[in-house]
Order: sequence, then structure tokens, then C-alpha cells
Amino acid sequence: MLDRMLTITYVTDPDLDMTAQQRVIREFMASANEMPLRVAFRLPVASEADIRALVGWYLDLEDANRLLPALVHGRNDLAGEFPGCVSWMPSAALSREDVRASAYSVHDHHEARLAGDRGAIEVIYGHVFVSDSHPGEPPRGVATLAAIADSAPLITAIGGINEETIGTLRPTGIDRVAMIRAVSRSPDIAGTLQRLQDRWSAS
Repeated sequence: MLDRMLTITYVTDPDLDMTAQQRVIREFMASANEMPLRVAFRLPVASEADIRALVGWYLDLEDANRLLPALVHGRNDLAGEFPGCVSWMPSAALSREDVRASAYSVHDHHEARLAGDRGAIEVIYGHVFVSDSHPGEPPRGVATLAAIADSAPLITAIGGINEETIGTLRPTGIDRVAMIRAVSRSPDIAGTLQRLQDRWSAS
């Protein structure tokens, strides 16, 4: 089997202020020559002005074009205003036939199928493992992820993914993951990304 390099998405950490967010994104971007990376802007409590400012700042960076197109969560109109951005809608939007997005969050087979019917080119499935973002909620697990991966559009796994859990994902057939705190709270983001790739390749 050909070696599949892992594509890593950093999903913006809602607990960081904009200055800290920019620092993390810059450090994350520094590894773009070594591996496929992407930024996803998901800041549910931030103002629209702050999100516009952050996405605009990112796209103005000289190195932004080295990353895969950025995701913008929950704001179809905003994603459409920024060339090179892709809309990512929550699973609740799947119940609205008037909403069309390139990517949707999904939690099960039904939602994954519905996203495909809506024309999505990607689904973001989670949370796979125990996650600080979903305290007290049981993880949805690797088995469902593997089953969805057989029939869904391009799939990205999210939720509790880190250096300890990454190795269990490769047998599912996916090659894309998204993470928040494993990146944003790392004291050495470049080192973390490289170890993730190394453990992925060794699994």
C-alpha cells in the first residue's frame, strides 16, 4: 500500500484571544513545506467583525497559499466573500434544504449520507475520542468512522486526536484529521506535527 501522508487541520481554539490565535496559526503554517496543512476558522462566540479580521489577516499572509483552502465554520456568506475559503456548516444545517455547503459536520451514517445528497465534498466526523470540547459526552468511536469512510465523501476525523490516539485511525482508510488543543496548547507545534506524521506512518 502506498504511504499516505496525513493532512492536518488546525481548528481555531475558541479560548484564545486574537493575538494568541495569530501566533498559533503562524507556528502551524511554518510546517507547510513538509506536510499538507489547513486552517479551519471555528469561533462560535466571536463577533463577525473579529472573524472577518482574522480570516482576512490569514489570507493576506504571504505563506497562506502554501496551505489547503481554509474552512470557515457556520458562515456560508462569509466563506463566499473570501476567495480560497470553503464553507463548513454544522450538522444542524443538514435539515435545511436551502443550505448548501462544501463541508458538513456529521455524527453518524444518516448525516453522512445526507451531506452527500446535499452535494458536500467533505464531511467532518466526530468526536472520535474523548474530547475536552465535549465534556461528559461519550466518544462516537473509530468503528463508525471506518464504516462511514467506506461510503462518504472525503472525511476528516475530529475530537480527541493527538499523538497517543493518531495511530488507531489509519486502518479506517482516512487520511485527514482535525485538532484544536493538540496544536494550540503545544509548546512545540512543529515538533508535534512531525511526531503526528511519524506515528501515522508507523501505524
